[in-house]
Amino acid sequence: MVTSDPMHVRLLRARDKTYFMDAVDELESELHLAFPHVEVEEARHLSAKRLAIRGFRRFRRYLPTALLRCMRHAGGPLQLSVQMGPDFAAVVPYFLRGGLNFIYMFDAWPRYMPWLVDFVDDFNVRTIFFSARESCRLFNERKGQQGERGRWLPEGIAPDGYHFAPPCEKSVDVLEFGRRFETYHRQVAPVLAKAGKSHVYAKDDALLFATKSDLCQALARSKICICFPSSLTHPRRADGISTMTLRYLQAMLSKCLVVGLPPVDIVEVFGYDPVVTYDPVDPGAQLLALLDNWDENLDLIERNHAAVKSRHLWRHRLEAMRPFLLA
Repeated sequence: MVTSDPMHVRLLRARDKTYFMDAVDELESELHLAFPHVEVEEARHLSAKRLAIRGFRRFRRYLPTALLRCMRHAGGPLQLSVQMGPDFAAVVPYFLRGGLNFIYMFDAWPRYMPWLVDFVDDFNVRTIFFSARESCRLFNERKGQQGERGRWLPEGIAPDGYHFAPPCEKSVDVLEFGRRFETYHRQVAPVLAKAGKSHVYAKDDALLFATKSDLCQALARSKICICFPSSLTHPRRADGISTMTLRYLQAMLSKCLVVGLPPVDIVEVFGYDPVVTYDPVDPGAQLLALLDNWDENLDLIERNHAAVKSRHLWRHRLEAMRPFLLA
């Protein structure tokens, strides 16, 4: 358990996105528990700041080295920003005023690495924690001999709100939410419909769940949750980055059987493979077989649930993060 410290911690937040930010929100909620004295700073004027940052990136190479060095100050509060991809408008001007500056970053795709490497120097960032192992490797590789400023810290989950129904009360056979692997969906949907199975998924680009509570209720009642990494569902965006995301942990904490494709780092995170790999030849028949032989999967479901509860909550990740924050 992460214990609290009577220290000044500033959490820099940007909340102008319209899509769900559950992963960010859950990490920030655990930071409040770990550091009760945290000061939350809501970023303002984000559009103007983003425009200014784009200009800075464009002309950075023409700026004198001495000017860039003057931007880097020492001392000040511990400042942390949790970001879904790089959005440095949230940390301007706070990182420039000094402080012990840290970032936790989801969705750090390879195309961002040149700017990230420059940013950690220009804005005095001590460490960037990456949710994806491969993103961390690419960052440190590009950083070269300047030291490992990137640290891999896999995604975690905050357990509040998640629950599960006993197997006899799980009324949803298959649940698909979030990013969808369309090729797979088109193969399994007609098979499940013909067999009379309950298959919940978004239709006509509509939002499947209005609130997180609605999502948790659906997960609790589901037998199988379909999970694929972004490297398969959106390969051009992910550009080869395959990593465990919140959806895998949500399904396991809700005692769903996870079917799909295991991300490349999930075996290292769990110490075993917690995912039933999909059958690319006849995935519909595979789902029907899994549903017909549900009891055969209960040991894996229970093992996954216990593993998440004991080792993969955000409080466990913060235990690993803490030495870097307080060094």
